[in-house]
Formats: sequence, structure tokens, C-alpha cells
Amino acid sequence: MRAGLAKYFGKLATLTEGYSQSDLKSVCSQAAMGPVRDIKDIQSAPLSALRPVTLDDFRAALKVVRPSVDPASLVNY
Repeated sequence: MRAGLAKYFGKLATLTEGYSQSDLKSVCSQAAMGPVRDIKDIQSAPLSALRPVTLDDFRAALKVVRPSVDPASLVNY
């Protein structure tokens, strides 16, 4: 894990409050695709062309992935 993202764990926890484990997995998958989507010619790009995942990638992912569980249901867990 990149140390730079660790400082944002508290912020990420706040942003994802009410998300299930499955939702969080989807958020992480979407965020991880952010750097890949930035590459124009993915087939010929070197691995070094991938930038690190950032908090902005997570924010973008949260616009796509919404909580799938009713907040009242989360009280049971």
C-alpha cells in the first residue's frame, strides 16, 4: 500500500459510512480503475505509466457506487 493514501483512511471511513463490505469492495475496484482510465493507449503503455490511486479516485468511485443496504438494516450488524 502506498503510504500517501493511508493519511486519508479517516476521510474515506467518513465518506463510506453506511456502505456494506460488498459496497466497499466495489468502491475500491472503481477507484483502482481510475488510473487505468487515464491512460489513452492502454495496450502499449508501460506499467510505469500508471499513477497511484488517489482520494479523488475514491470520490469519483463514490459517485458511481451507492450504498446498497438500507441504513436501518445496518443497525443489525
